[in-house]
Amino acid sequence: MVKLQFVELASRVQFPLATPKNMQKYTSAQADEVEKLVKPIYARIKNWAHGWLHVKNVAKAAEDLAKLEGVDPVLCKIAGYCHDLGRVDEEERGLVNPEPLALSHHAEFSVRSTREILQKVGIKGGDADQILEAVRVHNKRKYLGENKIAIILQDADRTDGFGKLAMLRFASFNCEMPVEEPQTDEDIDRELGEIKEMFKRHKKLCDKMVGILEYAFGWIDELANTESVKDYIKEGYEFNKKFLEEIESY
Repeated sequence: MVKLQFVELASRVQFPLATPKNMQKYTSAQADEVEKLVKPIYARIKNWAHGWLHVKNVAKAAEDLAKLEGVDPVLCKIAGYCHDLGRVDEEERGLVNPEPLALSHHAEFSVRSTREILQKVGIKGGDADQILEAVRVHNKRKYLGENKIAIILQDADRTDGFGKLAMLRFASFNCEMPVEEPQTDEDIDRELGEIKEMFKRHKKLCDKMVGILEYAFGWIDELANTESVKDYIKEGYEFNKKFLEEIESY
């Protein structure tokens, strides 16, 4: 099996960066307002793997990592809420490609929707510029600029690729398997058992999942922006390793 390789680099900063002097401080109330505005949009996404459950997890991880790294947690959480808004446009235009290295347009599409959301909640200037840039580059191979929100968001998005739920997300989106969005921990465990059985019966699906997991390890082993993210996903990382070892034995 050919191991997937990273091929795309993030471009340098194109939006003007905020400086410490013009950085504004926002409250959790504004993040809550953003949540209310974006949640109905994500409800329109057909594949749950990039729907509200994923976005909620990324926003929480962005907030947590921001606190660990000394970055504004509210702005990072808002970036997390907005980062996949363009998935709706991508689906509606028939541009979705589940291959890990396929060209994805959703980040660029997300910028327009994010700008509208930020205007509605009164986030402007350098703060808005940083969030917009973070959204635009979040799915690139490696962010190379100095925008701390972009650094946090890229790591936060990748945290949702580790752990039990991540296996179901990969199976649903990348492997295009009939996996329903889990509502409880019991659902997660049951569906994990079901996809394992499918992997045992279908070698091509299993091989594809192996490649996806190897690709995901590179997010942390090669491309992590912060040391905090490595500790943050340690448990999920170990789960992925064990899951990979198990399906490789099929």
